[in-house]
Amino acid sequence: MHRAYRPTTTCAPYATRLADADAELAPRIDRELLTEVLALVPGEWLTGPDFDTPDAARAAYVDHLARRVARTDAWLPAGSAA
Repeated sequence: MHRAYRPTTTCAPYATRLADADAELAPRIDRELLTEVLALVPGEWLTGPDFDTPDAARAAYVDHLARRVARTDAWLPAGSAA
């Protein structure tokens, strides 16, 4: 499930450069980076009823996050995605 980003009154003043951040950072996030980062997450944090193994959970997170970064226009506020 993805949810649209909705700045609260607390973070709204700091969310003024989302398009700039998206344009600069989203291209740097690829499956290789996500795989490297997820490899750092301890396996015991990834156990549970949803996945057979921690590696299966890691693969699911990589897939999910790769789809999110590919479609920032779907969840960043209108006009914020690069």
